[in-house]
Amino acid sequence: STGSYLLFLILFLHFGLVFLTLIEKKNEKADILREYARNNLLRSPDESVEYLWSSVRENPLSSWSWYLLGEAHINKGDYSKAEEFLQMALLITQKEDRRETDSPLKGFRAFTTLQSTKYGDMIVNRFDSGQGQYLMNYGEWRDHEISDGLKHILKQGDLVAEVGAGYDAHTLAIAQLVKPARVIAIEAQRLLFQFLTGNLALNEIINVSTLNAKASITTGVGRVPILNPSIEQCHTCLDLSVDRKELLEGKLGYKSVGEEAISQISIDSLSLPSCGLLKIDAGNDFPAVLQESLQTVEKYHPTLWVTLGLELAESTINALHYLWESHKYEMFWVEQPCFSPNNFRQNSTMAKNLENCLSTTALAIQTEVKKAILSSEGSRTWISSLKPIHFEKSQK
Repeated sequence: STGSYLLFLILFLHFGLVFLTLIEKKNEKADILREYARNNLLRSPDESVEYLWSSVRENPLSSWSWYLLGEAHINKGDYSKAEEFLQMALLITQKEDRRETDSPLKGFRAFTTLQSTKYGDMIVNRFDSGQGQYLMNYGEWRDHEISDGLKHILKQGDLVAEVGAGYDAHTLAIAQLVKPARVIAIEAQRLLFQFLTGNLALNEIINVSTLNAKASITTGVGRVPILNPSIEQCHTCLDLSVDRKELLEGKLGYKSVGEEAISQISIDSLSLPSCGLLKIDAGNDFPAVLQESLQTVEKYHPTLWVTLGLELAESTINALHYLWESHKYEMFWVEQPCFSPNNFRQNSTMAKNLENCLSTTALAIQTEVKKAILSSEGSRTWISSLKPIHFEKSQK
């Protein structure tokens, strides 16, 4: 009858579609496994679970839950179930590598990696050739600034304001030195800010307040470039004083995916109840950051720890001169090689970009603070080793 014929046709089409879907999924899985084989992750789809597991562990994956389930089944000896979860991890990771979103970050690769460091477990960008590379290779970031620097200056109860926090390894260390006092950490790049807040949560640091904002003389809304997170470049080296148009056009060596609005604030607008240290890593924006912090400087006379770039701008020298002359600060250069063979990972191999690299910081302290430092033998040895910055008085 006509009804029976239609029913047969519907069932035939239904099972036909199911069959085609299964074939498509099988082919998709085979294609993905072949692609992983071409990339030397798997020699063939019939590899042992042990090799599959080692391949998963040696390569960055964002689908952690699947391979953790795989590990659990390996521990139970259930290799069949383990293989199912591990292959799912590979499939999902491959799809995520091809993903596109409605955000400006279309088609980017998974870029986060979890690293064990001297300061605790930290999430970093594996494509970052700056602070990220240090943390991945050596498990620390310019640690002399903490272990042979700020530890001689900071004391429990000092409130710290930090401009240009980055991930930031130093924020974690400083928070431990001054607790229960607060650290105010300001970071303008939203992606770095998200790393920073994640690392604080990961290490259960509760005495740090974070602000995704740009320290500026003028308040309101500004614009900050978004660096492509899945391209190898120095994500933690961006100087926000550079020409934004040239940066977006790729003329300054950075690859961006656009820009976004950001709140602009001043240190003075925070109305801090005290301030023991003002730590600034803002490149050639330092004079502007200092200018918008003058009320805080005049009120509390905090120690200033200023990270300097490879080239000292005249405006930076003028700003340091102003602190020396108008606020009676004593000034010192703190210089150390960027590479330390006695690092957290005991990695004695120096990365090529660290050859002849010198970390330079300007330290500005009040006489009373210096006297307190000199009262401790270890700290006295340290500050005596620093090179003073000499200025001549302005002619009036």
